[in-house]
Amino acid sequence: MVETNDRKLPVGIQSFEKIRKQGCLYVDKTDIIWQLANGIRKYNYLSRPRRFGKSVLVDTLESYFLGKKELFAGLKIMQLETEWVKRPVIRLDMSRAGAEPETLRSYLDNAFRQYEKEYSLTPNPT
Repeated sequence: MVETNDRKLPVGIQSFEKIRKQGCLYVDKTDIIWQLANGIRKYNYLSRPRRFGKSVLVDTLESYFLGKKELFAGLKIMQLETEWVKRPVIRLDMSRAGAEPETLRSYLDNAFRQYEKEYSLTPNPT
């Protein structure tokens, strides 16, 4: 394990996997991730200002739901999670969708077509 003082800051890195694999400084809040995913609340509202880690949070949640246990070695979540079940993940990046209805529809059609293929789903024609 790299000493905290020797770790580089993950400036500009929005990937949880890259942060962990490159040994960058990471503030461990994975116990909160576990509580969010396994809590009794039906809905959660997550709000953060610009440049405050929304992309890393979403990427961390994706890694957790995909069961990438090796990325969480040494973090608090390892004391909480016992099953590490891989689940299907649908991740939409609305910044790529555009502002016009046509580009939004095209982005969503392409994204869902990809997920339908990946998860062997047959869409309802209506």
